[in-house]
Amino acid sequence: RRGAVIIGVVVHSDSKISGHGPGITTLLTANRGEILPRLDSGANLALLLGLRSDIGPKGG
Repeated sequence: RRGAVIIGVVVHSDSKISGHGPGITTLLTANRGEILPRLDSGANLALLLGLRSDIGPKGG
């Protein structure tokens, strides 16, 4: 659909075994572009959600 936006994460990586290649899990969707993407090279879901204490922001 024109104007739609989907935000997702890669959930597994490349594999030579059939059915086990790259996959995406959808986190957010918007039919009319209500989500405005922003590039952030330091973005990290584990950090944003407080899931890991052993990592910090890039450069910190």
